[in-house]
Amino acid sequence: MTGAYNHFHLPQAEIYAVRHAQSLGQVDRSAYLSPGDQLIPLTDLGHEQADETGLILSQKFAAAAAEEGRPIVILHSTCKRATQTAEGILKSFAGAQIAADERLDKQKFGLFNGLFSTDERRAADPEAYARYELDLKNLGPFYTRPPQGESISDVFDRTASLLQEIKDKPAIYILVTHGLPYLCAQAYTDGHDENWILEREDTIKNCQITNLTPQNESLTIKDFA
Repeated sequence: MTGAYNHFHLPQAEIYAVRHAQSLGQVDRSAYLSPGDQLIPLTDLGHEQADETGLILSQKFAAAAAEEGRPIVILHSTCKRATQTAEGILKSFAGAQIAADERLDKQKFGLFNGLFSTDERRAADPEAYARYELDLKNLGPFYTRPPQGESISDVFDRTASLLQEIKDKPAIYILVTHGLPYLCAQAYTDGHDENWILEREDTIKNCQITNLTPQNESLTIKDFA
């Protein structure tokens, strides 16, 4: 895998990645089972973080975008916590477009969804877990799919597909996503390899913002613990 931007002319789009704000699942892991991963909402603090992130981004480029006539487009994961984060950001951007895009969704863990320990995963389906362990040995963690789930490589490919689609559109994009797609987007635009992603898993903070546009420095503007 390589950063495809390195092989094309500089894109017209200005693209920012934002990880979702604090979710209920981060303070209570049982939320991954009920209401379930897709429906986990933001905490009260998370809503505050989302609103503040909108203000930060608005102060950075909203006036210039209006002067230049560039549209602002907010794309977000279909998960509730990302949707609510995007809605909080939208409050600071009158007239911005907003839409869900499943290519920004978190990694799908299939049978292992909501199961975090080895013991939990093995107990859920011993045979499937045995096959998963064998794949890990043969393929490595980047290419191995959990049963009925996605590999990190799958997430990289769908994230890259979205970036390829929007990179030459003269707009400012805010991509509200999850930690792994965030890293995949950085790896794609900056040309990092799979080890770069694996070394940084679970390091992206709530509402961390990075400018992905290659002609600008890839700079973290804000993050919340």
